[in-house]
Amino acid sequence: MFRQYSQNHVNEPILLHEGTFRVRAGDYCVERSGAAHLRWLPSPGIEFDVELREPEDAADFDSLTLELPKFRTEGVLVHSMSLGSNSRIRALASSMESGGEQSLLSAGFQVANFTNFITPGLSAAPGDPTAITDGNLSERRLSAPPTGARTKPGQSFTKAAAELRHDGWKVSLVAVPESRDLHESLKANGGYAFTHVGQLKRIDGSSFSVERAKEILESLRVFLSFARGAACSLPIRWGCGIDSHVVWRQFASPIVDHWQRGHRSWFDERHGRVLAELFDEFCRVHMDERLGESLVLAVHWYRHCNTRSSGMEGSIVLGMAALELLGGLIVVDRNGAMSAQRYDKLPGAKKLQELLSALEVQADIPQKYEALTRFAQKNSNWDSCQALAKLRNGFVHANEGNRRIAFGEVGKAATYNAWQLSLWYQELALLHLLKHCGSYRNRTTAEWVGQVESVPWRKL
Repeated sequence: MFRQYSQNHVNEPILLHEGTFRVRAGDYCVERSGAAHLRWLPSPGIEFDVELREPEDAADFDSLTLELPKFRTEGVLVHSMSLGSNSRIRALASSMESGGEQSLLSAGFQVANFTNFITPGLSAAPGDPTAITDGNLSERRLSAPPTGARTKPGQSFTKAAAELRHDGWKVSLVAVPESRDLHESLKANGGYAFTHVGQLKRIDGSSFSVERAKEILESLRVFLSFARGAACSLPIRWGCGIDSHVVWRQFASPIVDHWQRGHRSWFDERHGRVLAELFDEFCRVHMDERLGESLVLAVHWYRHCNTRSSGMEGSIVLGMAALELLGGLIVVDRNGAMSAQRYDKLPGAKKLQELLSALEVQADIPQKYEALTRFAQKNSNWDSCQALAKLRNGFVHANEGNRRIAFGEVGKAATYNAWQLSLWYQELALLHLLKHCGSYRNRTTAEWVGQVESVPWRKL
């Protein structure tokens, strides 16, 4: 079985390290036993829990620091201390890392809160990304292994697997053995869980540095967040050297969005091959000096918009900001349809119209968005671009006229439709930026899991 830190229940803390800590307070320094856990609630983070044995350990609380031998730690903040029969000190840390000086032949990682997808045609033993194989398997699990797979008696198989490639790198991603139960619990109760485990290698089997591994894994983190439409993370990572021993470990306090019931994005769970179709170009854009930071920012705004982390009105504001940024990248930088100076002078509605033209999407309001249609009809039969821009202006430039439009009964009723429409436009713009010409889930028309369609600009 591939190495991993197991988690049997949603929100269950993960033991990362148990051993000796150094407690310092000025010139005072002692070694005490303790443990480091990745805990999920009330928010994800690394927590140190260290025992105290003598009164001197608690002296000068304000200057207390904790050190973890053999680990480089960052952002350690002592936040509480309890005295008595079970005296303890607790601290939070942003990251802890050991090793990394040696070359790696493989790097493993665990993914928190990614979608429970399937990839027809691929299979793997749950929790083992080292042997993904092609095969005609059932959509869930089989008792019989595919030809050539490394198996153990009674071993089951899953199609929740993906093999992603970029510039000589191969990323193998597989659901954890407890995936079905964990996802059911996430859907019912929300929270956090390790849903997938993966491995990074060079296709030719050559060695690589920890820094290069971090670059690819960072691209993967942003990519998976884009696919889910919410923040995923790879908080546990490790690397193996030439003797297959672990020579590098990295643990981090992850930014992960709490699981939301009914959450959707452009990525359909039954079409896992789309991940492989997009990953190479995503990495290229992400690592591009001109485009990389803009892509990260657009994905950041998109996932905040999709999760409504700033409320419905704030999500529309963020969505329009993302669309303006993506319009500049596609209309100006990619297509050269106009100069940056001319684009910058356009009003918001016109910028969005230029973007939709590049995406080959009409500025009509989808038929199912009845409330937004009524809002547009009441205001001089606006198109979708004008309707979105006017609502955004009501929240940002809140003079009396704009407030009357956005905060009126018809405007309030249209807010949900406007939010969904802005998300559709963001998803199309990001897919266009990534030169995707395959299928995607259209949130304005899809009614069931598995329903996908071609992107509008696909040339048949």
